[in-house]
Amino acid sequence: ALTLAADDGVVLTGRLSTSTAPWLGDHVVGGRVVVPGTALLDLVLAAGRQTGVPHVDGLTLHEPLPVPATVQVSVGAGEDSRPVTVFARCDSPDEWVRHASGTLHAEPVEFEMAEWPAELEELALDGLHDRFAEGGINYGPAFRGLARAWRHGDEILAEASTDGDVRGFGVHPALLDSVLHALATADGSPALPFDWQGVTVHATDAHAVRARLTPAGPDAVRLVVTTPDGAPVLTAERLGFRPEDRTAPAEPLYRLEWAPVPSIGAIPVDLAGAHTDLPAPLTVRCPAGTTPADVLPLLQAWSNRADGLLTLAVHPDPGGLGAAGLTRTAAAEHPGRFAVVETPDSVLLPTSDEAWTRVSDGVLQAPRLVRVSAAGRGDPFPADATVLVTGGTGTLGAEVAKHLARRGVRSFVLASRRGPDAPGAADL
Repeated sequence: ALTLAADDGVVLTGRLSTSTAPWLGDHVVGGRVVVPGTALLDLVLAAGRQTGVPHVDGLTLHEPLPVPATVQVSVGAGEDSRPVTVFARCDSPDEWVRHASGTLHAEPVEFEMAEWPAELEELALDGLHDRFAEGGINYGPAFRGLARAWRHGDEILAEASTDGDVRGFGVHPALLDSVLHALATADGSPALPFDWQGVTVHATDAHAVRARLTPAGPDAVRLVVTTPDGAPVLTAERLGFRPEDRTAPAEPLYRLEWAPVPSIGAIPVDLAGAHTDLPAPLTVRCPAGTTPADVLPLLQAWSNRADGLLTLAVHPDPGGLGAAGLTRTAAAEHPGRFAVVETPDSVLLPTSDEAWTRVSDGVLQAPRLVRVSAAGRGDPFPADATVLVTGGTGTLGAEVAKHLARRGVRSFVLASRRGPDAPGAADL
């Protein structure tokens, strides 16, 4: 642990590997040893105990953490509440990845313990871990501590134990993870924890536990873990989880297409002479160089009018497209009252009932979302394309650009507020 003099923060460092923690080798996801979410929770709770904020107010898990890995748990400054972040470095010696972040608190969440129900419906556990393995998650002996599970109304109750060394842990991560396997007794899909709220460890060194998992909203439970005789061990106000098979859809996504639409001619009024007393529908021509600030007063005044459609015809230059974006925002807030057409200046403008249109090669077009089929998908970033990355010299944008460059893209426009003045822009 290293205390940071600048802001009283604390950074705790260490290394995770199967040589120092052999039980980690019993948690294999997609053929690779991965730290379970319960272990990331335990790291954060341990950091909280060392810094005077031993309770987890909230903790979100972002990325799976493979081992071996060098780990940093960073606890920010504060008294009753302190931010916490878990970083790790695995394959690349220079690349730190954020795996979890949240808030630690000095005071626990008040929790009401309930009696263990008398009448329970026991659930079958036969073949449970085989079904997990079919889904790509292989649990070794350390994570097979679930002994029995029951249903009581909409609650799931479980008993689990471990023969491993539990010293140094709040609740041994493999034991806590085994408890959560009871949630999969219905469909065989393991519930992977990713969002913890209001977590307190009441007792340590437990080899055997009982757990009560009560629904707390969609894909979430309230968790109470006790000793077999009912003494509290760990409580979580809410645990959000992600089923193992919840992946991105194989087919879809959508892309934007511009489709021809019927048009009607409209005689425009120049922006300088436009006002709310003119009859609707009204089309206003904005000259090249118009900015969002130029059209804002008219949009605000028209929104106070009782009815009528106002269409702004803007030039497709940067200022005009900004004015178009502002008009589309107004259209979203006042449906049927505003529209925009992107077109070079002309006397007779094509317009329609669409909220957003453009003139291309003399044809009025409107945007449509079209499902992308596997057959026609192609490569969205071909090597001969120029890719625009907004925020391109910032941290995330730079990573996107590097990723695309590794894929073969050779032409970029990196747009950001600081541009080449951003730290590291020259090296990027």
